[in-house]
Amino acid sequence: MTRLARGRAGERGAALLLALVLLVLVETAALLLAVALAADAREARRQAARGRLDRLVESAAEATLARLAEGDPSGLEPTALGGGTVASEVERLAPEHFRILARARRAGAEKTLEVEARFTPAGVQILAWRPGPLRAAN
Repeated sequence: MTRLARGRAGERGAALLLALVLLVLVETAALLLAVALAADAREARRQAARGRLDRLVESAAEATLARLAEGDPSGLEPTALGGGTVASEVERLAPEHFRILARARRAGAEKTLEVEARFTPAGVQILAWRPGPLRAAN
């Protein structure tokens, strides 16, 4: 083998080594990207579940407000809705002043919403709208 042939063989070995290092770096970057995307997807699913639970508890509060506006001071019995269960309780604080505690359960989680409302001849006046924390359902 001549000196020229040995030099080319060394260059081919260095090029192969460089290609292998680049391949490992690209695979590592792809793996890190896949892990990050999986974490983002999990968080998006959690946020969507929280949003559905928020809409359910707000629906329970709004349905109770509608019943109060019609003169029915009872809360909602547990009712299946949107893949979960909603319910509410009503407490009369004054003749036209009520406190509503709405609850929603879905997929092992529970959310509450406390609403204070006053009914006047002009309509309903919301005095407080206090969402509770997300908790594991018992």
